[in-house]
Amino acid sequence: MHVTRRIALAGLASLAAGPSRAEIRGKIVVGNDGWLFPSWEDVRRVSLPRVRQVCGLMNDVVRSFARVNIPVAIVLVPTKARQYPQMLPPEFQSSADATARYALAIDLLRGSGAIVPDMAKLLAEAQAGSKDAMFFKADTHWTAIGAEAAAIEVARLVKPVIPAATGRKGSSLGGYTTHVHSGDLVQLLPMPTAPPSRRSVSASATPPPTAAAPTPGADCWTTNRPISRWSATAT
Repeated sequence: MHVTRRIALAGLASLAAGPSRAEIRGKIVVGNDGWLFPSWEDVRRVSLPRVRQVCGLMNDVVRSFARVNIPVAIVLVPTKARQYPQMLPPEFQSSADATARYALAIDLLRGSGAIVPDMAKLLAEAQAGSKDAMFFKADTHWTAIGAEAAAIEVARLVKPVIPAATGRKGSSLGGYTTHVHSGDLVQLLPMPTAPPSRRSVSASATPPPTAAAPTPGADCWTTNRPISRWSATAT
């Protein structure tokens, strides 16, 4: 189903302005203060034997690489629900097994010799020192702040085991950009039927001369870090 940007943002704004009581709507878990979570990342139930099975398969692959002297780093991103449990509704709280799942997976994957940073701990520490969220309020993805913190930590851990590149320089990504985005989870909320929206994506070496004021309830971020040269517009 296609929805226009205006309808999607209006729907999110109404959630943010509505009661704090949370509920589950199909594929979307509506949390406190308009926070949205994907229902397929169900933290109420989890199979720890299945976690061990999957980690065992991954460890087999890591050991195969190790036999030909190829180190492996695994970035295990914690779920948004795990990082922001205070925003979950009462009927969508983590079980004891779900809470223990991340630490279990980290320990199992490290057993193969892989480099596996503890992203849950890292993002929690970064959040404690920042007013900006590590995940978008209405999106499944982490913010530029969270992604940057993860990238720095991964680089720190892999640097001792990967030879430094010589004779090559990194690419400069340009200046900051400002994005206003309704969030991919908003698109999955029940919405009135609307005409298909038109979307365009363009590359820009410099920031746009003006930026639209954020719509209430929309995810909006500005960064002065050289993260992206892409700007997206939707009409």
